[in-house]
Amino acid sequence: MNEQEVGVTERLRRLTDEQSKSRLRLEIMAAIEDRGGATRIWISAIGSGENHVFSGKPLQQVADTWNLTPEDAAIRLIRKEKDSVSAVFFSISEDDMRAILQSNHVAVCSDGFALSALIHKAEATHPRSYGTFPRVLGRFVRYESTLSLSKAVYIK
Repeated sequence: MNEQEVGVTERLRRLTDEQSKSRLRLEIMAAIEDRGGATRIWISAIGSGENHVFSGKPLQQVADTWNLTPEDAAIRLIRKEKDSVSAVFFSISEDDMRAILQSNHVAVCSDGFALSALIHKAEATHPRSYGTFPRVLGRFVRYESTLSLSKAVYIK
């Protein structure tokens, strides 16, 4: 059974079990490095008021605040927040983004949430909730000419 198939309770138990925790710690460390390091992973939402200060901050800042390694900070945050913490991973290079956008087999879309800037203004959220299309149209169409406007908004 993989990690996606187990429930929150089992995942949290594994983070307290020393044998499982050691293995998971190494896997988390490798995943952080695969994504470009703890400065490229930002906490986007936190359920509790206790850790809300970390919403919108990089994992490295959480680790520095708690004087922990990034993997131990991630484990502590997950254990404290249970299933109410999420993160944004800035792991794709700009060159890769440009190449992907220029492909004829790619369409720009977003799985962001519909949020109200007035109601949710104090909450950090994933940038795709507000910035997917402005980034593509502004940066990659208008400023860099990575793709044309007609290609950016093409509907078949």
